[in-house]
Amino acid sequence: MFPECKVQLSVPGNVAERVVGRHDRITIPVEDALAGRVLVVTRRDGIRSSSEDRVVASVLATSVRASLNNIALMEVSWRSQRSRSAAETRFEQLFEQFPLSVQLFSASGQTLKVNRAWRELFGLTFEDVKDFNPLHDPQLADVREQLERGFAGEILTIPAHAFTTIPWGEGEFKKLWLEVTVCPLKDEDGIVQEVLVIHRDITDEREAQTAIQESERQLREAQRLAHLGNWQWSVAEDRVTWSDELYRIYGRDPRHFEPSVSSYFSAVHEEDREHVKKTIQHVIETGEPFDFEERIVRPDGEVRVLHSIGEAVLDEQGNTIGLVGACHDITVLKHAEAAVRTSEESYRTIFELASDAIYVHDIETGAVLDANRQACLLHGRPLEDLKRLGIGG
Repeated sequence: MFPECKVQLSVPGNVAERVVGRHDRITIPVEDALAGRVLVVTRRDGIRSSSEDRVVASVLATSVRASLNNIALMEVSWRSQRSRSAAETRFEQLFEQFPLSVQLFSASGQTLKVNRAWRELFGLTFEDVKDFNPLHDPQLADVREQLERGFAGEILTIPAHAFTTIPWGEGEFKKLWLEVTVCPLKDEDGIVQEVLVIHRDITDEREAQTAIQESERQLREAQRLAHLGNWQWSVAEDRVTWSDELYRIYGRDPRHFEPSVSSYFSAVHEEDREHVKKTIQHVIETGEPFDFEERIVRPDGEVRVLHSIGEAVLDEQGNTIGLVGACHDITVLKHAEAAVRTSEESYRTIFELASDAIYVHDIETGAVLDANRQACLLHGRPLEDLKRLGIGG
């Protein structure tokens, strides 16, 4: 139980002179000494122990008891120090090897220690930041109040914050997006002694998110310019989502309108509705892609013409679990085509009913491309002969 040690026992002088010298030894087992009992006292002359002998033994037992108690306290202190040293070593290893950036501050904000992940993240050393105090850094002004709460004893996480690497390093400056957790370390009385600040680098996530947002912005702009919208329908959940442009195509306000299959069919022109329903049902049953034109009626009564394409989303068993598609508003194109047809019909009417013979020649070869009825009557030949023979005005 006890480590090796030497114990010096002392006896009052007047007693020692008269009594102690008569004894070969005084045997006091440890457990009896601790209890204050004396079991054996042996003298040189073999005479049974006298009262003085017992006084000496009692004094020695008391001294042994006190010494052993001191030894026990020394053992507890020694083991406590060794345990504390082992705990400190484990903490140092954990701190240094922790995968996230960690910075240890005093309660007043002075930098006390940084770990390996911190050094790699910021490209700095402890010497570069030993005078850094987050409570005074102008870059952190907008989160100062949260930091002060953390240093006052509150455990909290500060959302993503832009931070430029500290200017004391010699490397290149870089902008980081950090999510910060503040962990105050308190003593037994609840007083903050030190503060751990853990940084989670979300720069890559933030840049990826920014890139996605920019891509979505460009897609929305392209769809707006092309009058092209896209949609998704989860069949099992019966949930439909529209792109921003599709709301514009249908003349709907996304703040006040929830797209659904039923609202879609209601918007389809009544003359096209049955055909569209059969087409969609066929896609669900077969998983085949679709491509058709349809007319829709906006809430204000305006009719738009859409070219709709898409395909089924299938599960591992080949069952349709959803549909995805795109709608191109081709109303302007259809109007233009109708205008061209009308123009062509008007031209053909004037061309055929003209009282004079009219010929259409290829500008390069001079070949007859067309001739009106009057030209055919003039030559007494059908149009095909005029073209074949090159007869023209």
